[in-house]
Amino acid sequence: MIMISTFFRILGASILGLCFAAIVATTSALAGDLIITIRDADGAPVADAVVKVIPKSGQAAKTTPLDAVTRVNQVETEYEPFVSVITVGSKIEFTNSDDWAHHVYSFS
Repeated sequence: MIMISTFFRILGASILGLCFAAIVATTSALAGDLIITIRDADGAPVADAVVKVIPKSGQAAKTTPLDAVTRVNQVETEYEPFVSVITVGSKIEFTNSDDWAHHVYSFS
């Protein structure tokens, strides 16, 4: 009887330990780093890719606009910087340093 009781105590402690480990692992996974590499059809990493991550719940965290104005300039028919990521409500300024008008531009 003592052996059986001890066995179940050890088994119960082990199960409790596993449940605790699972909870800690789940919590850690939620707060951990997410590393994503976007690859093209040949398997090469894609430069300047932007990924939007949405939680399984479908409700993204609230974002706040950036304090600084983001500036995008057209220089020799290319944007500088080539890719800009800002949050909703942030201010962005587009300028054109070329000597000609482009078919995509902003009056900002």
